[in-house]
Amino acid sequence: MTTDPTALQPPNSFAGPGAASVGGTLSPRHDHHSAMQARFGWQVPTHFNMSHACCVRWALHPEHADTIAVIADGASGKATFHTYSELWHDACRLSNVLVGLGVHRGDRVAIVLPQRFETAVAYMGVMQAGAVGMPLSMLFGPEALEFRLKD
Repeated sequence: MTTDPTALQPPNSFAGPGAASVGGTLSPRHDHHSAMQARFGWQVPTHFNMSHACCVRWALHPEHADTIAVIADGASGKATFHTYSELWHDACRLSNVLVGLGVHRGDRVAIVLPQRFETAVAYMGVMQAGAVGMPLSMLFGPEALEFRLKD
């Protein structure tokens, strides 16, 4: 190992006991990906709603309700700011409409919107209703949309 401080050397933290030098570069001796993948699992509580984690808990907190949740840049180039309280209010309105239309927990709801405040409202409202938001691109043609909606 050189003592020149400007020379590029792989840090020792990359070279654990399972590493070997191959042609001057470090490489793992064993691929543990399959074992790690087999042990992997999400630790999600039985009753968990992503909308609550991303929006509701902040909207209900007195110190954070009026904190900016979404900054939207419109076509005019002027930014508009939306708070957690505003996001939650609009998401509640949408989730109530969805439930009223018969959307149930686990149902898929397709969302085809550009990136804007209403898109955040759509995802929060869908998740708050217990459904699953299915993002679809506005660039998809009719055949691509039909394929995804039937799948």
